[in-house]
Amino acid sequence: MRIAVITPTRGRPGNAIALSHVLERLASGQHEIVHYITCDDDEPPLPMDLFPSNARQVRGPRPDSIGEVWNAPFKVMDDYDVCTFVGDDVMPLQPRWDDGIAWLAGKHEVSAWRETIYPDAATYPIMTKRFVDALNGEPYV
Repeated sequence: MRIAVITPTRGRPGNAIALSHVLERLASGQHEIVHYITCDDDEPPLPMDLFPSNARQVRGPRPDSIGEVWNAPFKVMDDYDVCTFVGDDVMPLQPRWDDGIAWLAGKHEVSAWRETIYPDAATYPIMTKRFVDALNGEPYV
């Protein structure tokens, strides 16, 4: 399965780099994963040479709303089966995390996950491409 992971970041490139490496190292190797890191074009570009090869930078104007932040990658993403989101302040620690995403996507068009090791952890959506396409590539308003 082709899994897109979306991470918005602002002023914390070290967090985004660490997260990208954790995602790569804890993945099962059974799925094609692309990590899209969004950042505003009024900040310095991310040092992509420090990221794994599956990371992609998505730069654009500083958005007016959080919905615009989350929707930005959908303008450049098209080759995925399912996508999920991870904040740049989260470190998923579950080996084979991608198998869980793929399993959920095989059963539901939309579901969610959270890293339960953190108290008050955020809940992140998992959406199939079919679901995102039904919303014209803008799942957030």
